[in-house]
Amino acid sequence: MNDFKEIPKQLAFKWMSIPFGILCVLVSGASYNLFAYFQQIGRAHGYGSETLTTIKYTVLFGYYLGLLPGVIVKVLSPMLAYIIAAVMALISFPILGYIAENGEGGATEWIVMMIFLFVGSMAGSVALMASIITAVKNFPKIVGMLIVVIMIAYFKISPYFEFSMRSAFFSDASLLYYFIGVGVVMAVVFIAAAFIVKKVEMKEMIAAALQDFDKLGILIFVFVEAFLLIGFWIAALRLEHWTIGAIMMLAFAFINFLALGVAVGMIIKKVDGGKGIKMGMLKLQKPNEKTFGEMLKEPKYHALVVSTFIVIGTTSTMNFNVFQICGATGAGDQADVLLDIYWIADMLARFGGGLVAYFFVDRINGYLFAVLSAFVGAIGFGVALLTEPLGSTFMWAAIILVGISGGMFWVIVPQILMDDAGPVNFGLNWGLTLFVSVLGMLFYGELFDFIYDLQGEGGKCKGTICILIQFIFFGVALILATVL
Repeated sequence: MNDFKEIPKQLAFKWMSIPFGILCVLVSGASYNLFAYFQQIGRAHGYGSETLTTIKYTVLFGYYLGLLPGVIVKVLSPMLAYIIAAVMALISFPILGYIAENGEGGATEWIVMMIFLFVGSMAGSVALMASIITAVKNFPKIVGMLIVVIMIAYFKISPYFEFSMRSAFFSDASLLYYFIGVGVVMAVVFIAAAFIVKKVEMKEMIAAALQDFDKLGILIFVFVEAFLLIGFWIAALRLEHWTIGAIMMLAFAFINFLALGVAVGMIIKKVDGGKGIKMGMLKLQKPNEKTFGEMLKEPKYHALVVSTFIVIGTTSTMNFNVFQICGATGAGDQADVLLDIYWIADMLARFGGGLVAYFFVDRINGYLFAVLSAFVGAIGFGVALLTEPLGSTFMWAAIILVGISGGMFWVIVPQILMDDAGPVNFGLNWGLTLFVSVLGMLFYGELFDFIYDLQGEGGKCKGTICILIQFIFFGVALILATVL
């Protein structure tokens, strides 16, 4: 049983990749928020709608450019990826803060702003990919699929980490100093992660002996996250008590580290130096390992990538354009509430749907959940067209259905890839789907705005006609994704 002497140290680093990875994901959300900040700043500087759109997609492309961060993590190691992310944040955020505070809107400033918006948003993307990839590699395949559920849910809530902190504690702060502070915090967290979050190599015999305990331990983090998501949605999003929301975020980030101690302590106690484990009867669940190149030869991977383009593109477009959609269909006074409803529907689908897919992974093929997700979205866009003639209840139903569709797809795709191709090349295999996600946001978002503007005057439009063509097209596209 000498092999078990190293277990406490190995377990500490192995399990540290969960709470510290979660912290990195939460901090990375500041990168996503750059497009909201700089669209407001752009309006103040007199930028036109084209520049505001460019700001939005520059940030989104940097934040969702999963393929390049996946390459960085795989080729250079997670440690170097975190260091690169730290440097990018430390350089870009102070420069953006200076532009936000002192910018005058000139051509040179515009170029510098776009460059560092991309760099700043990609800083979050690199750290996020390093965190998720390292965590899933540290655990057996089946546990890695549950880690995906946890991380993808935190991925959704992460922009609110920075937003709630600013709203609660720094609402009057200078943007220059605030952005410098955000960049420093991101850099400190990422540098710490570079030396704390690491891939732990355990002997196969020991890993096999621990896999059942891993499943039990990881459920602690599931319960912690469930309480946070529900509490934050009620306190911050619905009641708009951002100070309570910020305190909850900080408290639960700390609780995750307490959960680490509980999980590791429980496992060490169960192992008891190897006395309580029947080593000879245990086998490690080995994943199917496929390289990115091998996956590119698989027709079902092509179908998954195309479906991701469609599902994430269409559902995100509804999310981004809730106010226009509600205004056109006579539900404008409910737009704020419906945006919150979309958020919770999306989140519950990521978290709850991901858990269902995890527990039934051996019985129900993940692709079936993907098919169901796309079909639910198609129904949602059809239901939305009934809002003007039949009432706002149908918009509520549509928002919920489309939110469920998008949220489920966000979590089921990485789970499918974990199951089909394993954790070793997960970053690249998932990274491509992230990249096509933002391509879908761009394509369907611009298509929506183009048709919307054609139907109205001065950017304003009234009646179902404003969204009729887009939603029919989106619904048909989702049916295609269902068939794929």
